[in-house]
Order: sequence, then C-alpha cells, then structure tokens
Amino acid sequence: MSTNENPSFFWQAVRNNVKLQRKTPAITPANRSQVLPLSLGQQRLWQLEQLQIHNTVHNLRAAFRLQGVLEVAVLNQCLQAIVQRHEVLRTEFPARGTKASQFILPELTIDLPLVSLENRSRADQELAIVTYAGEETQLPFDLEQAPLLRFKLLRLSPEEHVLIRTTHHIVYDMWSDSVFMRELAVLYKDFLQGNASSLPPLPIQYADFAAFQQQHIDTQSVLAYWQQHLAGQLPLLALPVDHGAQFGYHGETEYQQLNPELSQTLSVLARQQGTSLFVVLLAAFKALLFQYTQQNDMLLCSPVAGRYQVETKKLIGFFNNLLLLRNDLSGDPSFTELLARVSQVTLDATAHQDLPLQALSDSLGIPANLLSRVMFTLQNVPAMPEKMADVAINRLDIEEGIANFDLSVSIREKDGGYVVIARYKTELFNRDSIQTLLARYLDLLGIVATEPTIQLSQLPTFAYTPMTLSSASVYIAPVTELEKSVADVWQDVLQRQQIGLYDDFFSVGGSSLAMLQVSTQLEKRLNRSCAIVELFKQPTVSAMAAYLTATETTHEPALDVDAFKQRANQRRNALSQQKQLKSRRPQHD
Repeated sequence: MSTNENPSFFWQAVRNNVKLQRKTPAITPANRSQVLPLSLGQQRLWQLEQLQIHNTVHNLRAAFRLQGVLEVAVLNQCLQAIVQRHEVLRTEFPARGTKASQFILPELTIDLPLVSLENRSRADQELAIVTYAGEETQLPFDLEQAPLLRFKLLRLSPEEHVLIRTTHHIVYDMWSDSVFMRELAVLYKDFLQGNASSLPPLPIQYADFAAFQQQHIDTQSVLAYWQQHLAGQLPLLALPVDHGAQFGYHGETEYQQLNPELSQTLSVLARQQGTSLFVVLLAAFKALLFQYTQQNDMLLCSPVAGRYQVETKKLIGFFNNLLLLRNDLSGDPSFTELLARVSQVTLDATAHQDLPLQALSDSLGIPANLLSRVMFTLQNVPAMPEKMADVAINRLDIEEGIANFDLSVSIREKDGGYVVIARYKTELFNRDSIQTLLARYLDLLGIVATEPTIQLSQLPTFAYTPMTLSSASVYIAPVTELEKSVADVWQDVLQRQQIGLYDDFFSVGGSSLAMLQVSTQLEKRLNRSCAIVELFKQPTVSAMAAYLTATETTHEPALDVDAFKQRANQRRNALSQQKQLKSRRPQHD
C-alpha cells in the first residue's frame, strides 16, 4: 500500500519504525579497561582528516549573543562542568597505523579568553564579531590533542557579550548544540545561586554508543535494502552551475524568508496528504530541480539525527548520518503523486538508517561525487533556551565561508515562519544564480500549496548549464599492471570512462572523500595497507603507481597497551601542573 492510497499510512509507518527501533537492545556502559573504538561516523571523519591534517572544513562554529548582567566566572564554571559531564569533550583520537582509538582524559581544563570591545563603536563591534568568529572557524584542531572545542567571549558592554563556540565535528553535531545550551542554562542558574548541579547523571556516554554501534548493527539486512534502492546506474544530479567543476570548499550562503502564511498552508497540505512538512518541502525541491534538468532519476543526501535510542538524546557527540534519497520522477506525476513517492522513499530510508554513509559507500562502491553533490535539510533539533537566569540568549547567523556540498539547502523555523538557507561552493555558482534558484523555489512552493494536483509538465522549465568535468591534458594510457589498476580504481570512484597516466585527480572531479574511496579500493585490490595521507600527495596515476611500487607492504601495528597507560600518566601529570599554574595566576573578569 502506498501513502497515496492511504494518507494515514505514512504516520502509521512512522510509528511502526519507532516501535522497531525501540526493540533495539539498550546501550550499556562499555568496558573502560579496554581500548574504546571510534563510532563508524567518527572513523570516516578521522580518515578524511588524515588527507589534510590542517583542514578546517569539519569545524563547527556557533555564536550566541548574551544580553544581561553576565557573571563570567560562573559561565566559566558552567563550561567546565559540561566538559566534565560529557566524556566526548575530553576525548583524544591517537593514531595507530591507519586507524585510531578513543582516549578519554579523566579531566580537562577549558579556557575562556575574554576580549573587550567596549571602547569600539557599534558598527566596529559587529564587524569584530564576524572577524573573530571567522578566525576561530579557520583555526584547525589536532585530533590527537584534547580539547576539540574552544570558546571565546567578546564583551560589548557590561550587559552584552557574544560567546563563540568552535568544535570539531568528530565530537559534536547540530543536536549537540541544543543539549549544550540547555545544560548551560540549567547550570548557570544553579551555580549563580550557589547550588550544585541539578542535572541528573548520564547513564551512558558517547563511547558506550560507539562500542554498541560496532557490535549491534545488522549490516546485512541494512545493506540488502540499500542494494535494491541504489541498484543500476546511479544518477549524478545535474546542477545549474556557472563554472566548470573545480576542487575546493570555499562557500557562501544566501537566505530567503518563507512567510508565516505560506508556511501554514504547506503544513495544512502535509496534513491533508497524510505526510510530513519535510516530505512536502523535499518534493517541491526535487520538482524545482526537475524544472532545471528534466531529470527523472534524482538522488540527493539528507541528514538524520541518528538518536532514536532514548538514552542518546541527552548526549553530546557525533550521531547524525546522511541518507541517500532516490526518487523516480518519470511519467509526468502530479505533485500529490510525487509526494507519495517521496514519502515512501523517506520512510524506507529512515527505517534503514543505521549504516553510516561512508560504510554504505564502501560496501556498494558508490561514486564519491554523488555523496557531496546536494543536501536537503529541514532542521528539527530541540529548541534552545531563550534565557539562562536573567541573561537572554540569541544565536547569531554568521557566514562560515565553507561548503561541504556543491549545494546544500536547509530550512529552519524563524519569526513564525521558515527561512530557506542555501550554502553553495563559489567555485561552481555565482551569487545571483543562487538567489534566482531560491526565489524560484519559493514561487514553486506557493504554486503547489494552492494547486497540489498540478503536473510536473505544467511547471515552467529553466535553462541551465549541466556540470561538466574537463581535463586539459592529452590522454596517455597507463602501461604497467599497477598503473592500470590505479587507473581502474580512479575510473570506478570518479565514474569516468577514461583516466590518463598524467591526469590530475582533482582536475577530473576528485575530492578528499573520493580519495578515501580510492584508498579503500586499492587496499582491497592490492591486499596491502595504503596510507591515505601519502596517496593524497600523489595526484596522478603515474605518481601514485610509483609511490605504491616504492613502498613496501605495511602491516597494522599491534596495539601497545603500555603506551596507552604511559600516555594517560603523562596527561594526568600535565593536567596537575596546569592546575597548579592556574591556581597561582591572578584572576580577572
């Protein structure tokens, strides 16, 4: 039965999914005497970081305006308490060969630098906020050295501050922000009144989830679904780009406000069709892309929180995952029929969300350029508190300058309606093209809200330039067997029919994620370890084959437990010295 035949089917299926997820075994504390594994999502991020050691693309930053009389010492005490409460914020990721493990510090002191902007004009203050936030985003983290979060407090006046928080994605996600700020609000009120923390103890920590995930994922049944959903030639989503494909992460952001009246009408449409607002917005976005491309087979990414176990909802950590949502737009469907198709795919994909995208990609050989093409999000994380004691909290929207996807569209609630946010790679798009795309999306939402039975063929079509991959080099065929093997792997990962001996990996559509897939496939094909960071330095088939020839087969080093114990003692001694120095240091507000 489809959602189109029975509108209530969608929500019944959602309830059934929740029931099945609740049957998952409970997460219990892992044995802390053993080396703790990374979660599958953390493994992917750690591997990507090895390609570019000082990469900042996975830094997550937020800025909060705090209005009211702020007790800085109390705020510092709160931050310290949250770090002590959540082990993941005290975790390091030391490498051993081509893998890493979690190393949790028993305690960790967090600094809160205070920068005074009180003597500047209002305009200069606002500019300084953006400047400091940008600088914090561009400072890299060392995954082997905790903490993987930092703070900076800007004082605009005695009753106005801006708190900048920067973390690495390997220990944090968007949901974590809500957890963090909610706990901050509770602790600030507690400590301001001279009371102990009123937060209940956490029954598990993120490391327990990571160990649980490694042990309990039913990969076979999950893979079986995705093998069917992603069968055949996977479509590369055409985009209305302004420039040829280039490798880079520089991004900019555009905003469009969805007025409350239209937002309400779309919510009513979702209820009438027995589906969710997310499905309505996603179906409209796919219809928009169809207006540009006339593409019937459409695939894009969409995130899920990954926190369906109740005990994970109060944890800070990296839980979210990306789902590949593939839809058939053939047959000139009406918008309501498209809603039914998108509803069914969304339900099925959500029911099979346990396998992280990178693990799925490695198992099924999904081309890397499909995984970083387009993302669509409706943000539905828990609301943040509006106050901590008498201090008002407002999150600031500040451009990050980074785009992980060629195009990412997210929608979140604001001022009684919704705001549509498009983040895009400036190597591909001009600003006016994205502004036009967003304006057309809002126009389309207005059309389908009042004419939900309209067919795709009745929508206007837009001219576009499909993305092309080009290389200026003359094709020279690989000669040796190893060169041919490397070229074959590149062709498979990049979905190219022909790769020449001297073609540059990044000029023919490669990326960090694609290089990670190259490394994985070469390890399987050659039955040897391949250091990802070294492969990253060999951007041609010729250079990569030469490197592989020159290096001997490497083996995964055995885990040195004594080294881990020695590391723990060294860190404890360092923390003790840090505390002694801090106690001697004069205290300033």
